Amino acid sequence: MIRFLGAPRRGAPMRGRHPLGEWGVAMIVLLVCVPQAGAVLEDLGPVDEPAPPGHGYPIWYRDTTGLSLALCLDETAVNADDPVLGGPLCLLDRTELADPGAPVSFPDNFWPEAFWTRVDADMPTNTFIDPISGQFVDGSALLVTALEASFANDPPSPAGDDQISFARIRIRIDNPVAGATLKVTHPFGTTTFTNVPMGQKVVNLTDDVGIPLVVPPEDFTGAPLGAVGPFLRWDGPDFPVHDQFGNAYIGDPNIPHTMTGSPFDTNLFRIEGPVGLGRVNLCADPNLGDDPVDLTDCIETPLFIGSGRIARDTDQDGIPDSTDNCIEIPNGPRDPDAGGNSQRDSDGDGYGNACDTDINNDQITNGLDVGALKAQFLGAGPDADFNGDGIVNGLDVGILKTFFLKPPGPSGRAP
Repeated sequence: MIRFLGAPRRGAPMRGRHPLGEWGVAMIVLLVCVPQAGAVLEDLGPVDEPAPPGHGYPIWYRDTTGLSLALCLDETAVNADDPVLGGPLCLLDRTELADPGAPVSFPDNFWPEAFWTRVDADMPTNTFIDPISGQFVDGSALLVTALEASFANDPPSPAGDDQISFARIRIRIDNPVAGATLKVTHPFGTTTFTNVPMGQKVVNLTDDVGIPLVVPPEDFTGAPLGAVGPFLRWDGPDFPVHDQFGNAYIGDPNIPHTMTGSPFDTNLFRIEGPVGLGRVNLCADPNLGDDPVDLTDCIETPLFIGSGRIARDTDQDGIPDSTDNCIEIPNGPRDPDAGGNSQRDSDGDGYGNACDTDINNDQITNGLDVGALKAQFLGAGPDADFNGDGIVNGLDVGILKTFFLKPPGPSGRAP
């Protein structure tokens, strides 16, 4: 992919702050090659409608590993293991609200950007004299990866109809060596910048995928075409992080930590280039960078700050609770109990109809079950009436599609 840098893509939001800081627009145009994986997100949940009072964004996105992340919107959530000293787990800045002192409301007093996930890294480059300002510079480099919710207009539409979502990769580098070729490796790919001049912010790439050309957007399916996925998360026994309400998170953005999840097994932020690129965070491998002996031609860090709330999935079936019609009473009694709870199990196999599209009971939903549903279509055949509305129709076809090539369940009684 060839991309010219120095200005945002048309329609790209230019708002928001972050603990790692934001830099201005780069002054230099660079040639970039960006290889990346194919589609890396598997599905998205329904939007939170109506908007208002709902926010009108997908409730969750799911990656190809089955991990679903909800939009992180709780200002009060903190790390339950460090409730006093820890900061908020969602990256929300109240000063970005139209009225910071008022309650949050959509869309008139809502954040201009929020995240399903944001995972960033930064590290120093070498010191140098900036050729433009003549000032001594402690160089730095920044990586931002995010699945972001924002608006196409600023201020947002009062009707709440201009919500957008997009995947973002941002790379910003202060370069201490004129004419450098810089190879950047990160969890979601590799990017090479050629003939980079010395100076501050001379590498400034923002690659946003999913921003629609037409507003209001028709849907939110563009973001999964970006490179952000599968979702990164803390590695080791520290995962997941829990807040004081029992919700789980991919990490704590107040604590730099090693991550896992890269589809290329590159869970790091690395820059390779000429001798003199770095002074700390040097790579240990002399084969990296331009010089086979001098290690100052390569810098890297495995530490990231990461934010993302994991969508609750009590029965671990890959469908978050917010949209799982099997979760509350999996295979409860066929007839209502004293509390009025029930779930139909018309064939008596231990799997409630809402979770059982395996009509012929061969332990998988496949073409045979499609045929059985077709035979009962627009009739009252109980085994194909998955939602219990008294008729087999398109709603039941949609439920079957969700379970296609999957076993029935979950079940409270059947194995």
